[in-house]
Amino acid sequence: MSGSLMIWVVLALVAVFLEMLTRTFTLLAIAIGFGMAALFAWMGFGFVFELIVAVLVGGGCLWWLRRSPTGQALQVAEESRYSVISDDGDEVHISQWDSGDHVDVVFKGRNWEAKLAKGSQAHRGQYMVREVREGKLILEEKKD
Repeated sequence: MSGSLMIWVVLALVAVFLEMLTRTFTLLAIAIGFGMAALFAWMGFGFVFELIVAVLVGGGCLWWLRRSPTGQALQVAEESRYSVISDDGDEVHISQWDSGDHVDVVFKGRNWEAKLAKGSQAHRGQYMVREVREGKLILEEKKD
């Protein structure tokens, strides 16, 4: 095996191993790029061409992951996995939304940035905390 082939194979295996620890699919996309570079190294192409292939394929996979409906659903599921607040379901009163679907609120004596959950509409009234994602409260309309 050539030196560059070993480099790409090791990088791909490390990325797959780290992906199993993080479960974000980002490293898997990068590992696919490394794997393609390894394939081109095995076929005898030069290191610069292999590097270009790794960047284009890995970048293309990342682009697809961020833009596709499947990738966005995976990203939302991953973000909601980190909702560690035990106050899901508590109520918050919103008197006025700042811009679009964002607002600053005081919740449990602390200032929070809040965002409207998908499918809810911004209006004045009571909302429920659905989850905390990326340090923001995700609010949904309170159903009476």
